[in-house]
This record gives sequence, C-alpha cells and structure tokens, in this order.
Amino acid sequence: MPRAHTHRAVALFGAVILAAGGALTYGTRIAAVAAVACVFGELWMSADRDLDNGARSWRWWFTFGFVWALYAALIPHRSKLSHWPVVGVAGRVLYVAVPVVGVLCLAGMDGDVVRFVSLHHVELAAAYVGLEASGTLHWVADRMP
Repeated sequence: MPRAHTHRAVALFGAVILAAGGALTYGTRIAAVAAVACVFGELWMSADRDLDNGARSWRWWFTFGFVWALYAALIPHRSKLSHWPVVGVAGRVLYVAVPVVGVLCLAGMDGDVVRFVSLHHVELAAAYVGLEASGTLHWVADRMP
C-alpha cells in the first residue's frame, strides 16, 4: 500500500489532467472546480479516513479529522464501503453532506439549499467528478506493486 505522499502526488497529477482536459472541454471555471475537488478529495475526503485517529498527529486535527472519527469506527479499512470507486466516494460525500444539509434544513434554510443546488448543479457535478477521480486514483494506486 502506498504511503500518503504517494497518494497525494497521484491526486495532484489527476488534478492537472482534470484541469487541462476540463478546460478544453467545459471551460476553465468548471475545470478548476473539478481539479480543486480532486486535491481536496485526497487531502480531506481520502479513502484512508477509515485509518485516522486522534493519536496520529496534529494533522489529524488540522484537517478536521475529528469529523471522521465515527466513520473510522464504523468502516473497516480497505473495505468496499471505503475504497471502491463510486461506492466509497458516494459514501463519504453522504457522510459529510447529510448532517450539514440536515442542520441547514432544521435552521429553516431548506429553500436556500434547494436554490443553491439548482443554481450550481453544474459546479456540484464537476466537484463530484473531481472527488471521484481522486477516489479512483487512490484505489488504483493501492493496487500498484
């Protein structure tokens, strides 16, 4: 299994590819969203969040690792739920989005959430593509000798 810096380098490479390919196809704004999401996906929503715990380092707290404590307790490392493309990324997105959207809706901002999604659905799709690229590259890197 590659070390964290290898995964980060692969994600950065993926971000460059997304930025170049996306700029040619969809424009620079959408390409930038996908590229940033690819790097963000590895730094904050990595498939290896199921390994993190508070005893590891200051970086765990700096990257809001405490948010992932329940995830790490519930999801076994390298399981299909954490590491498979599509399944792992969708699960992590839901893990973060459901509580955030829930709190916003309880605060009476449900209309704002719907309006935000309807206004920014293309950017949200590009962000998901970037996150998925990061997760898939992580999965591929884990399988390299």
